[in-house]
Order: sequence, then C-alpha cells, then structure tokens
Amino acid sequence: MGAPYQRYLGLELSGTRSDRSSLCVLEYYSSSQRLILREVLTKLQSASHQDPDATLSDNIHVWVEEGFWGLGLSTPLSLPPGFVDPKGRDRSEKQEIRWLQLESRKRRKADRAYLPYLQRACEVALRPHGLEIPDALGSNMAPLTARAHHLKRYLPMPLFETHSKSAARRIGKSLGLSTATLERLPDLEKGPLAREQFLEVFSKKVPQFFSYDHDIETLVHNLAAFWSFQAALSLFIESKGYCQKPPRGFPKDVPWIRVPESQIPWKDIF
Repeated sequence: MGAPYQRYLGLELSGTRSDRSSLCVLEYYSSSQRLILREVLTKLQSASHQDPDATLSDNIHVWVEEGFWGLGLSTPLSLPPGFVDPKGRDRSEKQEIRWLQLESRKRRKADRAYLPYLQRACEVALRPHGLEIPDALGSNMAPLTARAHHLKRYLPMPLFETHSKSAARRIGKSLGLSTATLERLPDLEKGPLAREQFLEVFSKKVPQFFSYDHDIETLVHNLAAFWSFQAALSLFIESKGYCQKPPRGFPKDVPWIRVPESQIPWKDIF
C-alpha cells in the first residue's frame, strides 16, 4: 500500500557560507483533500567543519520516501547554453541557442539582443508575462547558479526549477492581495507584516490548508523560509496542472521554470 499523501519539497538556497537555506515540506492528502504544512526547516548546513553541501543534501534526503513527488528549487538548475563549449553542446542546448537567436531577431533594437552565455530561453520566454526573472549568470545569481549546478547531482529526483518571487506575486494576486502588499514581502521592516497578511488570506481563501502556529511564525519572520514555502506550493500547483506553459514553438527538451498561472482556480484544485 502506498503513502496516503503526496509530498512536495521546496528549497530556498543560500550561499555556502551564510547558512540561510530553508526547506519546506508540504503534503497533500487526496482522501481528505487537505494540504498540510508538515515542516519548515532552517539552518540546514553543518555548524562544524563538515562539507556544508553534503550536510544540506543529507537534510533533504531525510524527507524523500514513499509519496515524494518532487523537489522545487528557486535557483537556476541549468547553465546558459552559450556558456558551454560548442563542441560539448547537446541537442537541447543547440535548440535553445537557436530559439534565443530567433527571439533576438524579433527585436528591432540591437541593445535588446539576447546573450546566450548569460541568459536562458526559459527566462526570456517568461519575462513578457510580467515576471522579473534574473539572468542565470548575471552578477546577482551567478554564485547561486554555480552552487545549484554542483548540488543537483546530489539532490533527489525529480528536481524542478521554480521562482519563488514570481510564485508569491501570482498566488497573491489570485488571492486578491494588493500589489503594494506583494511588493513589501521581501522588505526588511515591512516584510513580516506583509507575509503575515499573505498567509492569513491564503488560509482563509484555501480552507483545505492546515499549518501549525510555530511554522507560520517561521514563515512570517524568516524570508528564506517563506520563499521555500512558495517553491513547495509551486510544485503542488504544477501537479494539478496550473503552472505557466511554455510558449508555442519553445523547444520541448529545453529547461523550463515552474511558475503558477496568473489566475489560479483554487476551488478546482481541490
């Protein structure tokens, strides 16, 4: 007999030295139609001299058992196709470069040409939908992309790339939250109140959701934990078929980011 639930893990990855990574564990029980916030974990790396990547991986694998659906990681899981040596490019990387070239030709201004050594097709394809997804090898993301690229060989499969900030914005909009509230989510001073409002509205609009008070407190006061919740929630929404689909003509084998659709019919999901 299989597990009575599907388990969705969401990981917000930090730099190796900061130990601000967070893991969220969501479980969906189809028999009772309950979505349960099982656990929110912080401080995933070892405080000793042990390998922080190995410790992080071990802490994730603890939750991989029967019923595991997937792990969502809000960090680029693939490198820009132009970053790879041309002689070593596989079929999907060649297709991705071709798609980026075709998109660049649609732009009239030369300064808008896409750079296949910095950008990926999935980022370019999602931006016209109002999503602010940074370049995988841009100055802010490059260190995390490098760490994720190293880590993914040790992480459980299936592994999905998500984007927590975009997820929070779209989920929040579907719940009726204001743009001002959503913009305050990552704010140092106003963020805790905005995250508290988000979770209160989510619990009210999605009565199938259950959580413990101490986990909600963690999501409110720890931004990384809140983003890990968005990653796990994105996978749950993906499993129900309500994440953004790639545009027509997008290469089938090219990596894609799981971001919830702009309108989420919560009543139909459960």
